[in-house]
Amino acid sequence: MIRLQGASVRRGGRMLVQDIDLEIGAGRVTVLIGPNGAGKSTLIRLLSGEVKPSAGTVSLDGRPLAAFSPRELAMRRAVLGQANETTFGFSVADLAGLSLRLLPTRLIRAERTALIARALDRVGLTAFADRSIVHLSGGEKQRAHLARVLVQLWASEALHGPGLLLLDEPIAAQDLAHQLELLQVARRHAQAGGTVVLVLHDLNWAAGVADRILALRQGRIHADGPPPAVLTRALLAEVFDIDLEPGAVPAPGEPFILPQLARARRP
Repeated sequence: MIRLQGASVRRGGRMLVQDIDLEIGAGRVTVLIGPNGAGKSTLIRLLSGEVKPSAGTVSLDGRPLAAFSPRELAMRRAVLGQANETTFGFSVADLAGLSLRLLPTRLIRAERTALIARALDRVGLTAFADRSIVHLSGGEKQRAHLARVLVQLWASEALHGPGLLLLDEPIAAQDLAHQLELLQVARRHAQAGGTVVLVLHDLNWAAGVADRILALRQGRIHADGPPPAVLTRALLAEVFDIDLEPGAVPAPGEPFILPQLARARRP
C-alpha cells in the first residue's frame, strides 16, 4: 500500500500537484490520465520518492518514503521515466542487469543470468542481448530500460514480495504490437500481487488495461474510479476540453481501431 495524505509539490512558485489524498493497493493497475501539465509525471516522481512533497506525506506500507535509504527504496519500487538516455555502450543484457550491482541481494551468477534472460524475453529483446544499447531504436531502448526495471523488482521479490512498478508513458515510442506486450507486462505484475501505476495518453489503452483510472486536472485529482465511471463525455469535456461521446461510432468508411481488443500472435 502506498498512501499520499495532503501531498503537494511546489516548484518555482507554481503548484504542480496539490492536496493529493490517495491510497493505492497491490494487485491492481492504476492509470493516470490528463492533459499535458496536469501533474501526472510529478505524481509518479512523488510516488517514487524522487521528489519530496512540499506539504503532506507519502508513505509505503505505513512508513514514510523519506525514512527509506536509497537501497531500501530500490528494493521495493522501480521506475521507468520518460527520459532514459544511455550514452555508455552497455550491451542490452548489461543494461538489464545494471541494478543488480546496486541492490544488496545475494544472487549467484546463474540466478542473475536467469533474471536478465527472463526480463529480456518479457520485453521482446532476447535476440538483442549482446547488442550495444547505442545502436537500438528509441522504442528498443525504452524496452531495454523496462527490462532493467523488471530485473530490479524481481531481484528483491524473495525478500519483500512483488514491488511497486511506476511507468511514465511506457508505450510512447512503441509500435502497436509492443504497446500490447508492455501493457501485458504491467497486468502480469499486478496479477502476481504487485502494485502498478502508469501514465497513459491513449485513452483506449487506459480503458483496456486499468482497474482504476485517476484523471488529473491542474494538479488535482478530478476523477477516480473504474474506466466506465471515469471515461465519460462530461469528463472528456472538463479535463480535455473536447466534445466526444465514448464509444461513438466513426463516420462510414473511417477505420476504427481498438487496440485493447488485440491479442498477441506470439506466445
